[in-house]
Amino acid sequence: MEMHDFIKLFKESFDDLQEDVKPSSQFKQLDQWTSMQALLLIAHVDDTTGFVFSSENIRDAVTIEDLYQIFQAG
Repeated sequence: MEMHDFIKLFKESFDDLQEDVKPSSQFKQLDQWTSMQALLLIAHVDDTTGFVFSSENIRDAVTIEDLYQIFQAG
């Protein structure tokens, strides 16, 4: 999966994400980011790709690029 596809997947996990998201974006700083959103992201990625982020993956990641690297390594 290319980075732009991963960003699209990330954005799809939100109801209405208005902010610009790029690889260097610190996703936990997004206005819509909550612990519930973390669960929604985990579920959406799992449903779409079969990959499951752990809570530690989410906790340790800072940027979208970090999440993408974890996803690619998985």
